[in-house]
Amino acid sequence: MNQYFAHIHSHIPVSISANGEYLNIVEKRKPLDLLVTKKDLYLSVSPLGNYYPYTIHISNNYKCVDTTNNCIIVPYYNNHYDIYLKHNKIYEMTANSIVLNTTFGKTNIAILNGTNSLVSIYDNGNLVYSDIVRQLSTATAISQADHIIIKGYTINDEYYLLILNSNYETIFSGYFDNMEEHEHKIVGISNTYDIAKHCHICEISLSNMELKDYYIVKENIDICTTDELIPRAFLEAIKVSNYTLAKKYLGDTLVRASNSHFKTYFGDIQSIYYNSYNNSSPVNYTVYSGDYKSYSFELQNGKIIDIEEMTM
Repeated sequence: MNQYFAHIHSHIPVSISANGEYLNIVEKRKPLDLLVTKKDLYLSVSPLGNYYPYTIHISNNYKCVDTTNNCIIVPYYNNHYDIYLKHNKIYEMTANSIVLNTTFGKTNIAILNGTNSLVSIYDNGNLVYSDIVRQLSTATAISQADHIIIKGYTINDEYYLLILNSNYETIFSGYFDNMEEHEHKIVGISNTYDIAKHCHICEISLSNMELKDYYIVKENIDICTTDELIPRAFLEAIKVSNYTLAKKYLGDTLVRASNSHFKTYFGDIQSIYYNSYNNSSPVNYTVYSGDYKSYSFELQNGKIIDIEEMTM
């Protein structure tokens, strides 16, 4: 029977039992480490708070697989797995305040605050759009060129933007760290929180509702010099197509490869995970680009001189 090491993470305190046996409390920033030798692992998760308890079934058939969609499992090549628990909070949607109530012709827009905010749009009294969003402290709505534009500000200092067309279909819905309004466009700015401090920019033209997405980075940034973090800085640059920065981390041979080579090799990078359970060189990362792949990076004098995909 195959065995593996599971490291269970939770952003809230939870009580964990495995196959009916109590294990421990998992605290934030303190994962629970578990050697798994059984074919089937049933984790009973009891959150300490206003969340539903639930069970996770993990199958062990030479791979750690969640059959219940109640967690995110990140594999590493050396038979270690990070298990990030998902939590379903018990929401009671009680409308205790009105954030917005306005009418444009036959269209009525109402935003009610409870645990979250409920956005409802009616056409001649018929509900045509409804969504639960992060709790808003303020909101405004305008009708412009056959479009409805709702702008809000969340209690967590985020900007909320919703744009619908005349058929009440979503053109854009999302949140920004900052939002600028110009005569002919709205610009949303979001921090990617990566090493190079890239910013994601979303420009929405108010004349034709076209969306443009791109990234910007500060000029003259300090290059990462820590061996364990250099591959992350390189992968983060590839993720946002900043190949000029990415190639600053490569040795003389790899730097000659084309930009398209790296895009094809790594795919559309969505998440990057450092393998902290690898105690030897080279440095190892797991990358999620639709599926999970493991890469080892050999470094010399602060440059990546070899990249190898590892078998998991």
